[in-house]
Amino acid sequence: MNPEGLFDTHCHLFERGYHGRFGFLSRARGDELAAYERFREEFGITRTLVIGYEEPDRYVGNNEYIEGLAHDHDWIVPLRFVATGNAVGRGDFISLYATDMPAARDALAILEAAQVSGKPPAIVSLNAVPEALSLLAPAIRRLAETWILVSHLGLPGPVGSTAAAQARLEPLLGLADAEHVSVKISGQYAASAGGYPHDDAQLVVDVIADAFGIDRLVWGSDFSPCLEYISFEEAIQCLLPRGVTARERASILNDNATRLFDHYHGAAQ
Repeated sequence: MNPEGLFDTHCHLFERGYHGRFGFLSRARGDELAAYERFREEFGITRTLVIGYEEPDRYVGNNEYIEGLAHDHDWIVPLRFVATGNAVGRGDFISLYATDMPAARDALAILEAAQVSGKPPAIVSLNAVPEALSLLAPAIRRLAETWILVSHLGLPGPVGSTAAAQARLEPLLGLADAEHVSVKISGQYAASAGGYPHDDAQLVVDVIADAFGIDRLVWGSDFSPCLEYISFEEAIQCLLPRGVTARERASILNDNATRLFDHYHGAAQ
């Protein structure tokens, strides 16, 4: 699939399975881990950022679960889900969700507290809609020692034209000059009005690539939520910027994330 392997920057592992549009994909303990292990072997995934996520009535204890998995699987890098009131320490790996404005204000408080404390996290995976990114952008800029990964193409939703994509993604594109911000080429079904291969999302990918450049794009599978929409192989065979070379494809699928992870992880030691 990729001779140098794959670095998956967006994976979820839930102890009792992911609850999606049609209920739980699997309820058996450890099923998701076993399935992902098979995909790792088949497709050559060498390292995975496992994105923590918890809700009050679902996925409680996911942070503890993925941190436990990391002790037994050296390919797992757990990113702890952080909600309001949770402390963030220097060098932490965390995940933040800002998919509406109340959540965005909570995320802003967390980022500002980390900056003021002088203890910035090393890595932040950020699920944020454009409106939230607009609010968070100043705080993101100030955390220049932190690798910020914006998930799922910045969650623009389907757009009908390049001009519409540029307008919708303006808060994300405005961060293109912030070298510590990367964009995950993940969750493309959320930027498409149709099914795989999500051709209508190509213009979103291209607009982002034009702004950020190839070297700051990274790949993520969005396992296991992606399986409601596509196969795992289709998650790998996703839309990439139009006209990419084989070398650029390898950069997006593996090399960029490897280089940036090593840099920001090492800097936090």
